[in-house]
Amino acid sequence: MIGTRVVCPFVLCAGLFAQEIPVTAADDWSELARRAAELQRQAKFAEAESLALQAVKSAERFGPDSVNLAASFYNLASISQDLRKYADARNYYQRSIAIYEKALGPEDLALAYPLNNLGALCLVEGQYAESEKLRRRSLEIRVRNLGPDHPHVARVLQNLAEIYRLQGRYTEAESLCRQALAIWEKSAAAEWPEIAQVRSTLALIRMDAHRYDDAEMEIRLALDILAKTVGPDHPALVRPSINLAEIERHLGRLSEAEATLKTARTIAERRLGPEHPRTVEVLTEYVALLKSSGRKSEARSMEKLVKAAQSKQEGEHAAHYTIGVAELRATQGATAGK
Repeated sequence: MIGTRVVCPFVLCAGLFAQEIPVTAADDWSELARRAAELQRQAKFAEAESLALQAVKSAERFGPDSVNLAASFYNLASISQDLRKYADARNYYQRSIAIYEKALGPEDLALAYPLNNLGALCLVEGQYAESEKLRRRSLEIRVRNLGPDHPHVARVLQNLAEIYRLQGRYTEAESLCRQALAIWEKSAAAEWPEIAQVRSTLALIRMDAHRYDDAEMEIRLALDILAKTVGPDHPALVRPSINLAEIERHLGRLSEAEATLKTARTIAERRLGPEHPRTVEVLTEYVALLKSSGRKSEARSMEKLVKAAQSKQEGEHAAHYTIGVAELRATQGATAGK
């Protein structure tokens, strides 16, 4: 039966279409996916997971090789990753990739997105070589299908730069950041939060080289962009704010660093929760600041808060991103860095 061609509403990727199915059969699936996406953007991950699981069940009606099912596994993997259910996320990404490869072939654009996100998961788990391999493949697919100057190419260049920075390959990392930045800035459809992410990576590269003045310039540009595009109290501002506070601490501007951290802590606790890994990162930098200020008693008290939160996250890994992907995800219909 021939019906309307369906675009997955959750994975907003160029060229990612579902197979031809009757409109009535697709309605439940697409609505479940849409509602799950909305809940994920609101950081209501447990509720989003429940609907995404239902979407998988609904997509199974289209057959085991349906790209609707592949998209559903991809969406569920993304939510599982937000929930830090990394084993589940890996399984769902791999199932999505396997279906896409069988249904569409090894070079189809749809594959680029789960490959990139599985690379992100490998990065979180410290598997740098595997992360680079997956993201290199994602990059090749995007360049082949979209051309070298497409914004979706810039995303993977930025992601590869993160890997290289963590490996101490700073020259390569900065070069990739510059390439990504050039693509974003000349693109008519530039997604400004992602420019902020590139600038945040550049800031970290310069922090690693102890070039704090240069790092401060980049991180302030990133924060300005985010404040204008996603709002001044959005969780995406927390990570770069931590970086700014660290820079200010190293430059001896301790009162400024404390003010920066107070703002970041307020946002993190209100929007993410007091035990979220990002909130713990704020408190950890706060401990370093208090020690630098000679406020040992306050530092010990805050260290207890950090340890209590960390004890509840045993076995989890904090994300390496300069701006949290899960936080940026709340700003857009598509996930940042996809």
